[in-house]
Amino acid sequence: MTPQRLVDYRQESWLRDQYLDQHKGTTVIAETQKCNPETIRQWLIRFGIERRPCAIINHIDLTDGLMEMFNGSLLGDGSIVPGKRHGSPRYSISNKHCEYLQYISARLASRGLEQSGRIVPYTNEWGTYWSYHSRHYPELRRLREEWYPNGKKHVPVDLAISPTVVRTWFIEDGYFGRTRTSFIGRVQFATNSFERDEVELLTAKLKAAISDERIYINKESSSGYTIVFSHRETITKFFQYIGGCPRAIQNIYGYKWPDEVTS
Repeated sequence: MTPQRLVDYRQESWLRDQYLDQHKGTTVIAETQKCNPETIRQWLIRFGIERRPCAIINHIDLTDGLMEMFNGSLLGDGSIVPGKRHGSPRYSISNKHCEYLQYISARLASRGLEQSGRIVPYTNEWGTYWSYHSRHYPELRRLREEWYPNGKKHVPVDLAISPTVVRTWFIEDGYFGRTRTSFIGRVQFATNSFERDEVELLTAKLKAAISDERIYINKESSSGYTIVFSHRETITKFFQYIGGCPRAIQNIYGYKWPDEVTS
């Protein structure tokens, strides 16, 4: 007896039923077929099946909590990527720890923002990293316009600083380490991708947030600027302001919190 061939995305009638009649998205279809959503999109194109604009499918309420997460990550490693052919943007981030992206995905999902596809690894000259992408949402155009007015990331002048914003920024682009000249150590933010006036703006916002003027800007040769502070009282104020390391990522980022101010 000849085995029956499995019905899948390579059969036009099946794909039309799944996508058009059952209104399933490419991500959902890809999960059932154990393939990449882009594969499904390519077969839709091949069969001439008209695809739904992302703006019709996905919507998100940009609550204050969600905006704090986005703004903190956009100061760090996150980005808002524009959609193809004027489609809706999506949030993307890469990190060397898959666990951190799983943490981010769970936090965003609890606020209504869904992940697209899987968290996947890639390798470059610096090692192996992992990538997360959200689904496309028209509401993210607001963030794209605020953070990328000319196509390049810039710090919005009216950016609101909060403990969640600064803690997320610190996790992604901050550093705490011991030094020979400081009893407790030094906190440093990598702000290399921002211009001098933007780093000055962020420094002023940090000073105001923790009520301490002992926060400074360093020029790191050709690599750009960093924000640093090493006074014990300043560091104590800073960590009291942002709170402790989230328990879910304590095993990968807990080292950034000094025992002297967290015990």
